Amino acid sequence: MPTYFFSPDDFTPDQARVILGYLNSTDDPAAIASRIELENELDIGIGLAKRIIQQRKQLGGTFSTLQQVYDVPYIGPERFTEIAVALLGLSPGGDEPLTLPADDQLNSEIAQLRQQLARLEQLVTQAQSSRPTAGTPAPAASQRIALRVLQRDVFLGQHVTIEIYAYNEQTGQALADQPVTVTTNWGVLQYQQGYSRYQDAVVEVRTDIAGKAKIKLRSPTFETLTQEQQLALEAALLQLDATAPTPAAIREQLQSLVLNYRLENNLHLRKAVDIYFNAQKTALVESVNRRYFSDNWQFHHALVCAYLHEPASMHDLGMESGAGNGRVATLSTVKVRLKNWVGAWYQTYLEFLENGNQFSERVKNLSANVADGGRLINGVLSEMSRWTLGERGIAGSVIGEKSTELVVHKFLAEDIQDLPTQQQLQLYSALSVAVRPSAVTQVGTLQAVADTQLVLTEEISARFDGVEDLGVLTQDLRDRIDGFDLHYGEFQTRLDQFNANYASFNNHRAQFNSDLTNFNSQYATFNADYSSFNNDYSNFNNTYLEFDADYANFAVNYNSFNTGLADFNTKYSGLDMRMTTIDAQLSSVNTTVAGVTTDLGDLRNNVQRIDARIIGPR
Repeated sequence: MPTYFFSPDDFTPDQARVILGYLNSTDDPAAIASRIELENELDIGIGLAKRIIQQRKQLGGTFSTLQQVYDVPYIGPERFTEIAVALLGLSPGGDEPLTLPADDQLNSEIAQLRQQLARLEQLVTQAQSSRPTAGTPAPAASQRIALRVLQRDVFLGQHVTIEIYAYNEQTGQALADQPVTVTTNWGVLQYQQGYSRYQDAVVEVRTDIAGKAKIKLRSPTFETLTQEQQLALEAALLQLDATAPTPAAIREQLQSLVLNYRLENNLHLRKAVDIYFNAQKTALVESVNRRYFSDNWQFHHALVCAYLHEPASMHDLGMESGAGNGRVATLSTVKVRLKNWVGAWYQTYLEFLENGNQFSERVKNLSANVADGGRLINGVLSEMSRWTLGERGIAGSVIGEKSTELVVHKFLAEDIQDLPTQQQLQLYSALSVAVRPSAVTQVGTLQAVADTQLVLTEEISARFDGVEDLGVLTQDLRDRIDGFDLHYGEFQTRLDQFNANYASFNNHRAQFNSDLTNFNSQYATFNADYSSFNNDYSNFNNTYLEFDADYANFAVNYNSFNTGLADFNTKYSGLDMRMTTIDAQLSSVNTTVAGVTTDLGDLRNNVQRIDARIIGPR
């Protein structure tokens, strides 16, 4: 390693032309590395040669000054000196003399360097005095805290991750192991510390070595979800586009969520959705005015506050005891917004059932094929029961009942007039009792039903006198019973065969459902793990980019410092050599002056003797 480093200004134009000429003449990294290799010195290496070529290409294909070569990343004073020495054919010690500046210029530059060095020492001293030592907290006046929500669009039921960052505003240094109290006005905060998990509306956390901590905000529920239910719900919500401007934009995705809810084996998802549906059931099902949830998103808002405590009161904090009564140095807030998908899902489910409900057509079909009023009523009520009780889960049962209620009221208001009068009378009474009282929004329907009832009552009164002897009806009923007995045996045989086939089908279906349940559970776990991995990888990537940027700044500052120091050492060495020469010359002058002084003394003595001879004795 050379003990003397060259800078670009140390070389003459001819020497610079030789160095630049070679570096601009080849694109082969191996050739550059071989040409610059020095005996008893570390090899420049292929990597550095590639950087030289890459930097040259970025400058347009050629180096025009030695400073451009000096500025190539990771070259520095030592490598630049080795490159120059090798290409100029000098010895590592520098045998060829270099032209130095004039004395006045040298003195001026040395004075400037001394001023810069003094300023640099002052800055270093200030930085060291302002930087707190390990375990010593920063002054409270300079402490700051910031909150950042890591996810932009989040659905109700998903976790929101919030990053806390504590730092010193004056130095920009992260504040490690600092106590922070976090509160929220909505939801539950979760904080993991080692193997312990804390969750409440108020939690106390501590920053890590980077001055950061992470907490999660979970949606509040009256009933806590199991881990399987939470995973199933999060996996299902991942299929919804959280960036959609309105629920109508993801109608197909909401329909897919409805279908997944209705699957028999999706027990965990169904229970999770039921818990969130129960919390909003009154507002959804029993609202006075009908609401269209697909037009706009409904939001839940939470205000999360973080309080950074003063150093003097750190001992007052206790995570388990709740003794966080320390004074606050600073605070920060962030607003969190979650999209409420439950209303849009409810409306999609309701429309799905209404569009698939063929109640009116089936009633008309029964009316055309069944003359007996009792059988007609039983058939219609069975059709209602099939639609009402055919849905699974709490939400499914409520929505199925609501859908049937709407369809029946629509039938009574619009389609019952197409049936014969006698059947209108029979069905109206049965259906009016079968469905729940309608909401205020169905006033028009109820009025139409009341009008229909009045007309039917008048027609019954008009026709009652024309009813014939009931004996004919009784004989007809007996004939029908006899025919029923004839076909009952055949029906029973077919029913037994059907039951056997149905039992076999149920066994196969149970096995299939079991396998499907296991698959869905594993798939939900995989989706949750994959989502967690993506979040962790994103955080790691951000941290790595920050580190890379900081390291690049450090490298630039370090190279700049080395450049200034090498330049100072060079000029200081030249000054030292000149001072040595001046001292030698001054010593020689002193010697000469001493000889002259001696000669003058001898001359003075001789003059005195001559004077004595001339004057003589008196």
